[in-house]
Amino acid sequence: IKALQLTNSINGWMQVLCECQNDLKYVLVGNSFKECYFLSHPKCMEEGYRLWIFDEKSKQLFQKRKKENQNYLYIFDSTICIDTVYKPSFHYQFNYSIYQKDCLSTGTEKNISFNDIQEFIDIQLNSGILSIRGIKELAKKDNPFACFEIASMEFYGIITGKKRYEEAYKYYKIAAEHNHPVANWAIGYLYYEGYIGNKSKRDLYLAFKYFNKARKLKCSNAFNSFGLIILNGNMPHIKKNRDKAIEMFKKAKSLGNIYAYNNLGKICEDEKDYKKAFDYYLVSADSGESWAANKIGDFYRKGVVGKKDLKKAFEYYTVSSESPKFILCPWSKYNLAKYFYECGNLEIGVKQDINMAVELLEDVSDELNEAREELAKLRNIQ
Repeated sequence: IKALQLTNSINGWMQVLCECQNDLKYVLVGNSFKECYFLSHPKCMEEGYRLWIFDEKSKQLFQKRKKENQNYLYIFDSTICIDTVYKPSFHYQFNYSIYQKDCLSTGTEKNISFNDIQEFIDIQLNSGILSIRGIKELAKKDNPFACFEIASMEFYGIITGKKRYEEAYKYYKIAAEHNHPVANWAIGYLYYEGYIGNKSKRDLYLAFKYFNKARKLKCSNAFNSFGLIILNGNMPHIKKNRDKAIEMFKKAKSLGNIYAYNNLGKICEDEKDYKKAFDYYLVSADSGESWAANKIGDFYRKGVVGKKDLKKAFEYYTVSSESPKFILCPWSKYNLAKYFYECGNLEIGVKQDINMAVELLEDVSDELNEAREELAKLRNIQ
């Protein structure tokens, strides 16, 4: 396998992978966790690592190369997730374009290199939960993956407890200059949402520019963002076009973008095609996406499609409520508190728990006026 040639990296695991050519049929390929295969060679399991590769195009090309008896594999616009079997606290995934040694630029243009990947993975595997220090050091060397990681932490306020968009921009910019697809999209998103600049015509032009570069790099987020822009017509000189927006969302969906399922579902829901909306939302919800899981909970609680099912509503609200704070749909905690814990539901085995209801409402009281109002009512009861 010439692609992914990170020799003797990851505690020798990649060397193990190179010895497992007969088991390459187990490489994960697809658009979701459920649809994929994974490399399950015993030696890999002993090392404690496994490789996940997601992308239908990769699968097709792999099958073609296998027939041609070529012992290398191109990876197109995939996601590699190096995950440990014995260290569940570690999990990282990154997106990239095409990595084959012969295809990398040798000129002045910056591109992601094998060395960039190897250095970043080594930091992740060897630094444990304190890897942020090592990532920062690697970012000083302009490693695109390290810069992207630091930028995302700055965006969500993970490093200092405060969101620092200018810092995020600085690091995203370095990664973007190395043709990191998602970093280019992220800069466009910063401009588009007004996190940097003031949403002037120039800022929106820059947003479009970076979205378009990310699109050319086959970043699914870019297709999803263009879909929203075209659906809403909220960028200069771009008219609303529902059909074109749907085309963009479907392209994003084909690249594995979960949020595209949400947007397609929302279009169907607005047009009162609730069954189709439910089907789109369900794909996203079953992947653990918080907003979609809350939506499915609503559908089951209200009986929007078929009969009411409070047990399933409770299950999906719970899935939604367990998402990290920065991607949490706050309505899920509100719904759990108001419709289940305040009064309980013995039919589905949920006992009344006012303290739990209060805790859930307190968690989202900063985001929802309804949560504050419900919280005040419960405190009067207590």
